Amino acid sequence: MSYRPAGKDHSITEVIWVTELDQELKEPDGSRIEKSYPRWETALPRKVQGQSIIIGFGDTAARKQVNPLAPVTFEAYGRDGRVEWRMGIERNRITIGCYNYSRWSEVYINAHRLMGEIGQALKESEHRISALTLKYTDVFFRAGQGEGMPQEVLAKNSKRVPGEIYDRYGKSGLWHLHQGWFRDEEGENGERLLEQINISGTQANTNHGRLPCVTLETTVKAEWPGANERPLTLQQAFPRLGGTNETGEGGARVFSGLHDLSKELLKKYLSKDMALRIGLG
Repeated sequence: MSYRPAGKDHSITEVIWVTELDQELKEPDGSRIEKSYPRWETALPRKVQGQSIIIGFGDTAARKQVNPLAPVTFEAYGRDGRVEWRMGIERNRITIGCYNYSRWSEVYINAHRLMGEIGQALKESEHRISALTLKYTDVFFRAGQGEGMPQEVLAKNSKRVPGEIYDRYGKSGLWHLHQGWFRDEEGENGERLLEQINISGTQANTNHGRLPCVTLETTVKAEWPGANERPLTLQQAFPRLGGTNETGEGGARVFSGLHDLSKELLKKYLSKDMALRIGLG
């Protein structure tokens, strides 16, 4: 095959977990996070503090205004100088990104531990979770200077992949496809499930120069749109891990389900040979 996955036995270049809360975080929450930072400073030693923007009208509004949380990012770098882990907190979102993927069981434990530390820092706030999102980016590079076509990566006869993609490849080699829908069934906790996928044919810098690549970005989201439908607080969803790394039934169970749905979604777009090559056979 002319195309190869980004990793040795997988194609994942990044995985991102997003936790959305039912209300925006405020300045006191930021102070609690700052005070708790030493608990995860070893894991994410670089901190980047942003600034909050406050808009008010008149002196009375300014006095009553509770300042929003100033966005903050925590990062860890590898020996090659590239980011391996990042956690960003802004508005009502906590976003954790892994850019050095190995196995789900290994990387999720780290993400859960970080989310648990934030939950512990904000235990006085009792924020409830309105949505959990899992995002994967899978990349397949064309190896060397071969004439490989994208149907080596994508399922050519799939009703989800329009044939025009292959016509475009013969012209510019650049194309993009976006699809998304809500699943008919609900999740185990009554959540509404949204699936999205972005597929692009672009070029990337490699050791062989700029080569064509196929990138698939899958997003699966569990959301509880109604205020009375949100079953989990941040602390309940992500309990702090003990020595056994026991993650509990809350956020871990939802994210595990989203992980399975992501694999199911990706498999529908990949050729059988490529799916087998990355362990989705």
